[in-house]
Amino acid sequence: MRLGARIVGDLRKVLAEEVRAGERAAMTAIRAETEQVKAELRRQVTTAFSGNARGIANAWRSMIFPRSGQSLRPAGLVFTKVPKIIDAFERGALIRPADHHRHHQLHPHLRLGRGVAAEQRDGDRLS
Repeated sequence: MRLGARIVGDLRKVLAEEVRAGERAAMTAIRAETEQVKAELRRQVTTAFSGNARGIANAWRSMIFPRSGQSLRPAGLVFTKVPKIIDAFERGALIRPADHHRHHQLHPHLRLGRGVAAEQRDGDRLS
């Protein structure tokens, strides 16, 4: 018995098309996984702060490398724009407002509302 094989078409073109298909598949897979990790981190932050931390949650960013073109060895990076806050959250540190925010709590007579001091609004006079 004799078996024969013959290549039909240009082997280089066929292999180049297969490499491009592999590059597209690898980039698509890395992009999907990177976005999934970012979405999960955002969900965790939002859940931990009872939905009141949309800004911190949306500080998570992702990048895919190479930035343009395709690659058989792509990479995904997920990072945050507020690493100190995320680190404090991870360690369970107590987060307090800056002094200028606490100033209104310590001195309620200085709190303003609608252009008038609170005491003036309630009928009291400021000395």
